[in-house]
Amino acid sequence: MPKLLFVVHGMGDNLPGWSTDLVDFLDLALSQYPPFDAEDHPFRARVKVEEICYDPVFDKTIEPWGRDRAKLDQWTRDNGITLDDTLTELGVGQLPHATAGFIWETLLDPVLYRGSPIVHDKVRAVVIKQFIDAWDDHLSSTPGAEQLDVSILCHSQGTIVMSDVLAIIGEERLSEFKSFSADKRSIECLITLANVTRLGPGPLIDIDSLTTCVRPQTAPLWSPGKVNYLRRYINARHKLDPFCLFQRFAPAQNWGNRYRLIDDLDHIHQASTHGYKHYLAHPRVHIPLFRAVIDPDVISPQQEQQAIATFPPVMPPDCAAAISTLRQQLNDLCDEPVDENRSLDQWITKGISFFEAVKEAVNACSSLVEGLADD
Repeated sequence: MPKLLFVVHGMGDNLPGWSTDLVDFLDLALSQYPPFDAEDHPFRARVKVEEICYDPVFDKTIEPWGRDRAKLDQWTRDNGITLDDTLTELGVGQLPHATAGFIWETLLDPVLYRGSPIVHDKVRAVVIKQFIDAWDDHLSSTPGAEQLDVSILCHSQGTIVMSDVLAIIGEERLSEFKSFSADKRSIECLITLANVTRLGPGPLIDIDSLTTCVRPQTAPLWSPGKVNYLRRYINARHKLDPFCLFQRFAPAQNWGNRYRLIDDLDHIHQASTHGYKHYLAHPRVHIPLFRAVIDPDVISPQQEQQAIATFPPVMPPDCAAAISTLRQQLNDLCDEPVDENRSLDQWITKGISFFEAVKEAVNACSSLVEGLADD
């Protein structure tokens, strides 16, 4: 059966073609393991990759504001959102230009998605079209194939967007996509990195990620007489990723052995522990992905044990002192409580602290990769 992987970006600037570096990284990660070390592009040779890009929706919303604090203030009042601390930070006028840019270009994206029905409806429409059109095209170009082996890899804000989109399609909330619903088809695997699908005050979450069809087939049915959409679900969370603090995705019910939580990651190979590729660098993450997307036997248990045993917790070694300071700063940041009613405001203020810690670490050791572009 043809293998198809959709990759979905997170917050920040992500133009069409953003996934090229990501797929290059997956090629490199797979080439660490024999017999794939003899191939230049072992992942691409086995899996067709389709990227999902929705960032232009946010750009069209933000750009007319011209980074004007007053316009953001008006938007919060129009939508009943509390961003008092964020507005204070922006109003003081002492934020470094780069930090202010990180707020406007990156941290505001999930806030806009949660806070504005107009924005999240546009994002969902754009993603649904890309997803269904690509899926349909691959079906049409594969004679005799009634089903494709479809998997999805998503990161950060992309976990919210894709979880919502799959619920809309899988539960037939839009009748025109009935042929792609959970009653007709299935998703082989959903892989979420830095799952933030629970982000936001409850009243702003119109699709609850814990109650939809977006769950593995071993989990209790999402609704009596209905069908779960996923064959399996892999969820990876880094201990030092402060964005994972926000209302963690944690099913109360037993979702069975086809739901896998990977929550023992604490490596630091770049300053941004939230980065897409930083997650995928760890064999505890990329090996389950390769097994789910390519074949269960693609990497042997012996190779897995060896890769995990030899994976360095800190890279590069000459930045050990800077990384030690960064680790303590991130631990302190992760220990701070989150107030659900103010979670969107805290998303930004904690994000500012995270950004500053990353920049400080890179300034302390120039050979440390920043990694913020992966956010």
